Amino acid sequence: MISFDPAVSLRKRAQIGCVAGLVGGFAIFVSIFVIDLSLGAAQGSFYKIVGLAVGSSGLEATLIGMVSHMLTACLIGTVFGLGSGMHKNL
Repeated sequence: MISFDPAVSLRKRAQIGCVAGLVGGFAIFVSIFVIDLSLGAAQGSFYKIVGLAVGSSGLEATLIGMVSHMLTACLIGTVFGLGSGMHKNL
C-alpha cells in the first residue's frame, strides 16, 4: 500500500519538485551555453538543433529548444517530487 506523509500534500510535493527541476534545468542550461562558448559555436546551437528537429528555424528554433528543455526539467522534477512520497528512503 502506498502511504504519503500527511504533513506534505501532493500539490506541495509537485510544487517543490517542479521548482527543484527548474533549478537543475537552469544549471544545465548555463552549462550548455558555456560549452557552446568553449567550442567556438554560436550561442544556443544545442537548443537550435532541437528546434530545427520540430521544423523551426533561426531564433524561433533556439527558443523552442530552450522552452522544451525547461518544460522537461519541470516535468522530471514534478514526477520525482510526487514519486518521492511513495518511498520512505526518498
